[in-house]
Parts: sequence; C-alpha cells; structure tokens
Amino acid sequence: MYLLEKFHLVQFYLFSATTLHFGSSSAIVAPNGSGKSAVLDAMQIVLHGGDQRAIDLNAQSGGQKGGRSIREYLLGYYRDDENVRNHATCYLTMIFRDSTGKHPVVSVGLCLGATISEPKHRVHGMYILGARQGSCRLSHAAIGCLSLSPCCVATTESRSGLRVTAPIGA
Repeated sequence: MYLLEKFHLVQFYLFSATTLHFGSSSAIVAPNGSGKSAVLDAMQIVLHGGDQRAIDLNAQSGGQKGGRSIREYLLGYYRDDENVRNHATCYLTMIFRDSTGKHPVVSVGLCLGATISEPKHRVHGMYILGARQGSCRLSHAAIGCLSLSPCCVATTESRSGLRVTAPIGA
C-alpha cells in the first residue's frame, strides 16, 4: 500500500515554500485561518489534475458560497479581498512511499499558474515520477515544471503557524 509521506507546496495560499511530512497516522494542527483546509484542498487539486469543475473546495473559506477557486488559492487570497501575491507559479507535489518497500517512491504533482489580471488559473503541467518507466507520459509543459521541481525546496514553516504532526516513532 502506498502512503503519503510528504507534500510540497510552493506559492499556494499563504505558503511560499513548505514541505509537510506525514507518518502512518498524522494530524494537521494549527490555529483557525492558518491553512489546514487549504492543505486538504491542495491535495484535492493534485488528485483531480487541477480541474476546478471536479473539485469541491472548502465551502467555508473565502466567505462565499461554493468555496474558493484554485486561482484564489494560488494568489494567496485571505479575508475576502486581500492577497499575498499578484502572480504565482505554483507547484504541488505529493510523495508516496510503498509501505512494504518493494515498489519505488512515486511523486504526483502539478504546475499551476495564475495572475491577478486573469479570471482563471492555468495548468502548466502534470507529472508522475518514480512509476515504472513508460507507465506515464509527460507534456512539454510538465517537463518545464520538473526542472523547477519543489522536491529541491527546503522545509519551511508557513508564516501562519501550520504544522503537521506525525506520531512519535514514525
């Protein structure tokens, strides 16, 4: 069975560059408004390939019915109309490890973009790395994103104080 081990977030919501580490049983603990739901929404975004129509983002965030848009997350919108950045090139990468150790580590991710002047986000590319050779295809956009893969980003805390807590001994 594959278990989520790490989640890299670059230019997503209030995170400039953050790596969250998960154990076999983890909890996301933080004050209200710090990004707990944003992390879960980011996971949905990766698993649904950045397709806004296929995702039911947190309806409580943003103070509007239907929740936030992917574009608002990329630009770091908070408190309805304030935002952290006017343009974003976002990388979201989920890293899965086989619990038996028999299969390779697999990274699944997206490269997304948004600007304050455009009404919707863009999906620059999707990638799956570590799977058996030939089991996935990468677009030119994804290859460009991979050269700036967030796998090289050092672990940092979000400025909002979000932390992922893994059990002792994980």
